[in-house]
Amino acid sequence: MVANFMKILYSQEIYRYDLTEMAMDSADLPIGMLSNLHLERSEEVLQQFLEVVKESKETGQKAVAVWSDFSQRWFTLMPSTRPFIFKDYQDLADHGAAAFETIRDINVASHLIGDMSGSTLDDPLSDRYNKLGCSVSALDEDSDDYNMIVKYLRDNL
Repeated sequence: MVANFMKILYSQEIYRYDLTEMAMDSADLPIGMLSNLHLERSEEVLQQFLEVVKESKETGQKAVAVWSDFSQRWFTLMPSTRPFIFKDYQDLADHGAAAFETIRDINVASHLIGDMSGSTLDDPLSDRYNKLGCSVSALDEDSDDYNMIVKYLRDNL
């Protein structure tokens, strides 16, 4: 059971699915090459924009221009196959911030487990499991934790 969980955890299909959902599914996009510095810069731009919008009294076309300028800056930092102009906070939360968090998570996971394409002398799954630096074990099916996870999966999938 733990081996099956590890296969799912390390499956690149999960990454591909998330990237496709965010219009970042092209092989030409350098998602895997984004550095921590690049991600920090992206987060700074996002935070700076939120401050500008909070303080801004612009309406109408001037407000559209502010959002358009940010959108262009954002999609320069966070490449996309289908860039667009953010229109409001909901767009920004649903697409900009969510994409940033997902890419940051993928970047962290990629650095944690290293190059998944290379061969290893040992079993590749075992090698990647060891890179986690923790212990994963199956739960007793009668435990509260197990039942909580089953309930969560039923409610959310």
